[in-house]
Order: sequence, then structure tokens, then C-alpha cells
Amino acid sequence: MEIEKEKIIEIWNSDHNKVTKYTQIIKNNSINEFKKIEAKSLSSLMNKVRDQVIEWNFNNK
Repeated sequence: MEIEKEKIIEIWNSDHNKVTKYTQIIKNNSINEFKKIEAKSLSSLMNKVRDQVIEWNFNNK
């Protein structure tokens, strides 16, 4: 399985003093699918990305 991860993007509030959410696009080149993952915290984003990779891994067996 070939996975590409785009850079993590921080979405700031209107005052530009606080990050309100993080986004990342991950691509599974083996099945030509991509997902845009969003979360309120960086650790939550990493968990969601990991869960998606595990799901792709499980479904491709």
C-alpha cells in the first residue's frame, strides 16, 4: 500500500491568535482514494489519520 500525506494545515481564528482546527489530506495511491481529515487538536488529527491508514490496510487484505 502506497500512502502519501500532505502537509498539516493550521486553520486560525479571525483574530489570528489561536488555531481552531487542523487539516491534512492523505492519499492511498494503491486504490486511488484520498481523504481530508479534520480535527480540533493536533493529537486528534494524528489519531484520525492513523485510524484511516489502519482501515485502508484492513480493507486491502
